[in-house]
Amino acid sequence: MKNFILIILIYFSTNSYSQSYLVTYNMDQLAKEINLKTTIKTYLKGNNKNSIYIEDFMNAFSESSDNVLSLKAKQNPIYFKELKKKTITYNDHIRLKFFDIKDSISSYNWILHNESKKILDYNCQKATCSFRGRNFTVYFTNELPFSDGPWKFLGLPGLILEVNSDDSIATITLIAEKIELKKENIEIENLYKNKKIISINEYIKLYTEKYNQSLSYVVNENGDTRPMSKGFIEYYIN
Repeated sequence: MKNFILIILIYFSTNSYSQSYLVTYNMDQLAKEINLKTTIKTYLKGNNKNSIYIEDFMNAFSESSDNVLSLKAKQNPIYFKELKKKTITYNDHIRLKFFDIKDSISSYNWILHNESKKILDYNCQKATCSFRGRNFTVYFTNELPFSDGPWKFLGLPGLILEVNSDDSIATITLIAEKIELKKENIEIENLYKNKKIISINEYIKLYTEKYNQSLSYVVNENGDTRPMSKGFIEYYIN
């Protein structure tokens, strides 16, 4: 009898974590220095082991579409996450030269707060962290037991449904608009599997070199310079 109960518990535990999830977010970004506001849809699809996060600047698919996994990295920013290993592989550029980058994040040093709110009928708890020069406030729900979220976020005991950050450079807001759950363990393809990958530290070194060069770029007859930005979501230059 005990063995039977144990088998039942294992069965339900396995099935509860074999769900896949597709979250549609609305993202607003305001670059304050040039007063440029961008509003797009972003998508997170995962299976509690791996996930893929896409920022759909090209407006490539509808929010109800299953072709999230069919896009290529140079059409839109795409982040492939190995959730257990806490690694993220993605594509980014320096002055339009693109690199495939692997980032490894041991911890976000999340601080949990007692504040809560409801998002899409899910009870969500507030958490905050500082990451690479920017302060973030997020809301996550442990009613969806997936340690995942938009962009590079992971590591909380539930799915992140809202992200906010605001400073003198930019305002960034993401909020979940739709959540689809399926009782199937979908495969998440690593689009960067056969690519030449550099580490985040190598990327930051290259970025810093180009930033230092840009400090001397003269843009007009008055001798004015226009250096590269120090970053946006992440700040690479102190």
